[in-house]
Amino acid sequence: MTSQRRLVTLLLAASAATLSAQATAVFEAASIKPNMSASRSSSVRFLPGGRLQAVNVPLRSLIVEAYLPPRWARMPAVTITPRTPIQIVQGTSPLLDQRFDIMASADSDITRPANTNTVGPMNYALQRLLADRFHLSIHREKQPTHGYSISLARADGRLGPDLRRSVVDCIALRAARAPDPRRPDGSNLCVITGSNRTDDVRGIRVRAGGHTLVQFAANLEMILSAPVEDRTALNGPFDIDLTYGGFANLVPRAEPPGVIRAPDLETAMREQLGLKLEEIRTEVEVIAVDHVEPPTDN
Repeated sequence: MTSQRRLVTLLLAASAATLSAQATAVFEAASIKPNMSASRSSSVRFLPGGRLQAVNVPLRSLIVEAYLPPRWARMPAVTITPRTPIQIVQGTSPLLDQRFDIMASADSDITRPANTNTVGPMNYALQRLLADRFHLSIHREKQPTHGYSISLARADGRLGPDLRRSVVDCIALRAARAPDPRRPDGSNLCVITGSNRTDDVRGIRVRAGGHTLVQFAANLEMILSAPVEDRTALNGPFDIDLTYGGFANLVPRAEPPGVIRAPDLETAMREQLGLKLEEIRTEVEVIAVDHVEPPTDN
């Protein structure tokens, strides 16, 4: 078999495996009820055994969960930068903002991918559920929007003191279903965490171990409520430790004596990580709802 034919065979096999995974990712039973409470809190949980539990979740958010990678599903609805965030799910039906409680289960376990930039079997199962019960149909569009890029701040490519090559590859560990490693303080090395500093420096500390800069850029999207492109051309996992105190375009508040406010995000990334954060014009994929109906009976 020639190398070209072998490549075609491998591509067809991979395509067939992907289609098979999509076809078998189905919730066998589901209860869908409108949530009539006045609460604004909501949650979506994908549980072991192929179960989905959604409480007080707008249909719009369920569509995001179904059709976009998990990192976009976590995108906040309100931006903390002085711009209007783009609406990821677009449509005129008032049903999109109605809240629902959903309990769904499959005959076997349905997993989500370890890489948060991809859509996996759990997403496909939710797509099928929305199509069957809400008669949902959509199409995708690209729309221009503001965004950001991260690139190397120094011409010589030298990194900052708090961005270091990691000996841990969290994507590989999760693909092998290995347990996540822990830091000495017991925290999960393979989870990007953000917490308030508790010492004499006021700011938010973001830590990540064994992560790619593509994953870090995805985390910045949650902070900035905008797309962030990785333009560093750096491959492999890194350990990241970043403390920032706000944004350059916001006036910092006064701190009590003895307390120092951490630098703004742009300055902190340049000084601590050796990365430059710049605003750019880019495109974002949105979901346009063509048709949706109230859910069919349980």
